[in-house]
Amino acid sequence: MARQLCTAELSPVRIYQFAATLVGAAAVLIAFARTGQFPSEIPDRLAILMGGSLATYLTSKGIQKATENAARNGANPAANR
Repeated sequence: MARQLCTAELSPVRIYQFAATLVGAAAVLIAFARTGQFPSEIPDRLAILMGGSLATYLTSKGIQKATENAARNGANPAANR
């Protein structure tokens, strides 16, 4: 049986979310290194990046649940495309 690359443990959405988290952490660490204190406000761009990451994750979970429910009810979601 061939090993799947997109499993629940390693999906593109999770990789994207991890990358966005690393960018956010790097932004905070750079701000800390420049000023010597943690930022009192989150920059708008960083908040948008993290919000986009969350929206992508929630969308993928919604699609996954809809596919599971359709399969459980005997529907073929691929036939509706």
